[in-house]
Amino acid sequence: MEVHHHPEVEKKGFKEYILEGLMIFLAVMMGFIAESLREHIGDNGRERSYMESLVTDLKLDTAVLNLSASLKENRMLAIDSVLAYFRANRGANKVPVSTFRQMRRAQWDMFFIHHSGTIDQLKNSGGLRLIREKKIIDPIEHYYQSVQRSESRNTMYFDNQQVSDALTEKLWVAFDNIKYTQDYIFAHKPLPDTGSVAINTAYLNEYLNNLVRVKWITYSDRVQFTVGLKKNAASLITLIKDTYKLE
Repeated sequence: MEVHHHPEVEKKGFKEYILEGLMIFLAVMMGFIAESLREHIGDNGRERSYMESLVTDLKLDTAVLNLSASLKENRMLAIDSVLAYFRANRGANKVPVSTFRQMRRAQWDMFFIHHSGTIDQLKNSGGLRLIREKKIIDPIEHYYQSVQRSESRNTMYFDNQQVSDALTEKLWVAFDNIKYTQDYIFAHKPLPDTGSVAINTAYLNEYLNNLVRVKWITYSDRVQFTVGLKKNAASLITLIKDTYKLE
């Protein structure tokens, strides 16, 4: 009978087992570190990209706020001009074309709608966790909380516009308003320096009281929100650029 001999298996020493275990551990650890490093580099890239996009949104906000502040200032000047005319002409049943022009300008300015694309994406995707610079988070949240508060003023703006427009429609005698609107405004021609527009004096007191109220609301919007938000946006832009070394 043929006898088969099994080859002898070389026995490993204790040190070799330790070495192999250590090698496996190091391989797993290096793989974990490499993956973590890739995620870290990717997160850093996304964080910087978000900050660049946020700065762009803030610059757009600043441009809108600058325009809004200018239009509000012009509206207040027009209101002052109209109030000054009626203080000096209390029994007036018509206004010169120059005052008519100011009355039209006193009807409107501009509300603020911010550019929310980046901050919405950061919140909805959990991107805020990517922000490593904790000194950035509070100013960002503070700015957008101020934006949310300012948005509540938009409702007030539209409500006031409806009241102001309704009173103005009652105040102006329609035929004169039609004449100047069709002959000059719709025709894109400057209003003449002479002439007048008749008014319904029964609505004058209510119109002027509303105009005073609108002046204070416009002033409050400009000081508390338009100018204040613009300063906050400028500070946040500077902080982000300095922190992330952006151009």
